[in-house]
Amino acid sequence: MKKIIKLIFIAALVFIFIPNSKAAEFLITCNDSGCSNDGQVFIDYRNVFPGQSITRSLEVVNNAKDKIDLVTKPVKNSGTDEAILSQISIRIEEVGGAVKFIGTADNFLNQSIDLGSVAAGKVKAIDFTFSLADVSNEYQGKIMKFDLPVYLATPGNSSGDGVGGGATTSPIPTVITGAVAAATDFINQALETVLGDSDIASRANDVFSESGAVAGSSSFNWWWPLILQFGLSIIYLVLRKKKTSWQIFTPLILIAIVSQIISRIIGCPLNNHWCSYSWLANLIVLVFSLIACYRLRY
Repeated sequence: MKKIIKLIFIAALVFIFIPNSKAAEFLITCNDSGCSNDGQVFIDYRNVFPGQSITRSLEVVNNAKDKIDLVTKPVKNSGTDEAILSQISIRIEEVGGAVKFIGTADNFLNQSIDLGSVAAGKVKAIDFTFSLADVSNEYQGKIMKFDLPVYLATPGNSSGDGVGGGATTSPIPTVITGAVAAATDFINQALETVLGDSDIASRANDVFSESGAVAGSSSFNWWWPLILQFGLSIIYLVLRKKKTSWQIFTPLILIAIVSQIISRIIGCPLNNHWCSYSWLANLIVLVFSLIACYRLRY
């Protein structure tokens, strides 16, 4: 029994420290002549509830020979409801680094924003967080639409078009689009209730994509690896050979570890509270499987 307790403890440590694997939500590739992307929509959330925050990750790959400096100059698009701009807060932050911008959408759309440097051959991730204030019903359906041009900032003379000490920007930026809108069906109520009924919708932008899928978001049922783990564990318990060695537990542990890795790879749907505890459910299935295997080993 001491051996089985040790195995459970080791497995728990493995589950806790397996890192989350997250694909880049939006990828920009830069070289010496400029930057490009695959034409997807950066963000298109049309059903954001009061108090809710949406974070999108922008990943920049520098294939240029030298370090690059990045600048964005957000542009407001037609169809934007001016009233909602002061109610949307935006935070831009290097992952593991400096905060590049904090302010409301009306300020965001009226200035150049330094996104920092990326060394040659390196990759940099930048998080954009859009938060809707705890607004009233008058903002239902209000929308902000914008373009997010990303320029290469290069050294220049003081007559340049002005980002940081006379820098000039690449004449042809990579342009990505976005839209953030308040939901059309919220009524003043507690935030917990609102989030429980929320439906984050992503729709295609006609200019850039005919597909409605937002890159990086999980479309899998988060619980299916647990079902698979449980089923395989039962099959093993039925078909196992009689052994007295601790090796009889090895397949169950391997099944549980693979299940946990799959769960981390596919990620969690936005605002799914239970999904974040999938590791605990995984561990519970493993514990019961190990105990059953121990008791039936002869």
